[in-house]
Amino acid sequence: MVGIRNSSRRTTSPSSPIALTGSSTMQPLRTEQRNNNTRNTLAELIEKNAVIIVARFQCYMCFMLQTLMESLGAANYTVIQGEEVEEAHMLEELSKLEEGSSNSNSNGGGPRSLPAVHIGGKFVGGVDEVLTAHDKCELVPMLRAAGAI
Repeated sequence: MVGIRNSSRRTTSPSSPIALTGSSTMQPLRTEQRNNNTRNTLAELIEKNAVIIVARFQCYMCFMLQTLMESLGAANYTVIQGEEVEEAHMLEELSKLEEGSSNSNSNGGGPRSLPAVHIGGKFVGGVDEVLTAHDKCELVPMLRAAGAI
């Protein structure tokens, strides 16, 4: 099950549209419906939120990125966390979103691993790319431009 948290630490219900399995009161979606729902929901979240961090549950690197965002004063970020077994599916859906998109930076399209960070609707990269942007003093301007700080 995929969980979504925003920076105020709220979690969506298991019947959230991004959930990859149906709840006990819903019929499970067919695979193509799940893929489209996941892709559409991810696209909406990326578009509507200043910062999106997509990661596995209990991922230390995700926690580190959240800590970095908070230390920089980012009050408007959302974390999407999934089980380890869902990682391949989430990466596939994120890559499909980046195909043909002019919103990604020049790191070769979509993410290859999690966590994956989007700022201002643009794919920034993983931990290495975010930390490199921070070291080059490029991260804070990106966060400001996106309205996160």
